[in-house]
Amino acid sequence: MAEITHVVESYLDWDRPTLIVDAAWVKRRIEIFEKYTLRSLLGQAFKEFRIFLQCGSRNRAVTEAHAWHPQVETCYEGGAKLYGAIDTDFLAITRIDSDDAFHRHAMAMVQETAARTARRSGKLKRVKYYAFKKNICWDILNHFVIPHIRPSTPFVTRIYPRIIYKNPPLFNNLHFRAHGGGGLGDRQAVEIAQNMVCVIKHGLNTSEFKHGRQHKILTDEEKAQLIITKTHSDEWTTWKVKWILTDKAKMIKILEPFGIPAEEV
Repeated sequence: MAEITHVVESYLDWDRPTLIVDAAWVKRRIEIFEKYTLRSLLGQAFKEFRIFLQCGSRNRAVTEAHAWHPQVETCYEGGAKLYGAIDTDFLAITRIDSDDAFHRHAMAMVQETAARTARRSGKLKRVKYYAFKKNICWDILNHFVIPHIRPSTPFVTRIYPRIIYKNPPLFNNLHFRAHGGGGLGDRQAVEIAQNMVCVIKHGLNTSEFKHGRQHKILTDEEKAQLIITKTHSDEWTTWKVKWILTDKAKMIKILEPFGIPAEEV
C-alpha cells in the first residue's frame, strides 16, 4: 500500500508585494487562526496530518515569539526544510485560509480521496487536483450563514508523487502559486464534497484589508437582496445566494461541526 503524507497548509502573513501588514495585524490574525482554523483542525475525525503555517519574514519576530500549539509547524521561506524531509510515496497538501474552518469530516474525505487516487494511479507522474468547491459562509458581523460558491476556490488538495515533490524547483513552481488565474488547478479540480469549509467573515479579512475597506453591515433589506429571485445566465459572477440563514438555533446546528460552540454564534 502506498504511503501518503498529509499536510494542511495555511497562510498567515505571507509576504505579498501588494499587502503590507504590521505586527498588530499579525497578532490579531493569530488569535483568529487559533480560535477558528486551528480549533477545527484539532477536532478532525481523521488526525494523521501535519499543520504547516506559512509565515513571512517582515513580522517573523512576532510569529517566532508566539507560543504555538505543538501540532503547528511554522514555515518560513516556503518551509523548504519541512517539505524536504518528507519521503513517502505521495504528498497530499490541503489548503485552508488561516481564518476559515473545516468540517470535522473534511480531512477524512481528503484521506479517502488521496488513498483512492494512490490505489488507482500506481506510479503517478503528475499532480492530481481536488477541491471543496461549494461551501458555507458565516458572517459574524451580519449574523447570518449563506452558501459560498465561487468559480475559483482556494480550498484545494494537491496530490504530488515523490518524483515531483522531491524535485524542489519543480515542486516550488507548481505549488507556490496564487489561486484562480495563477494556475493552482482549482477551476479544473475534481470536487471532493460539499459544505466542508466554513468561510468566516469577521471584519479583518485579507480581501477587505488590502483594499482598505471595512466589512459592510447590511440592513434587513440588503440581506433580502442577496437572494436570487430569478434565473441568471452566469450565476458564478453574481455572487448571490439561494438561501440565507438568520435563525440562531439553526445557525448553531450548522456551525457546530466546524468546531464553533453555541455561545459564539
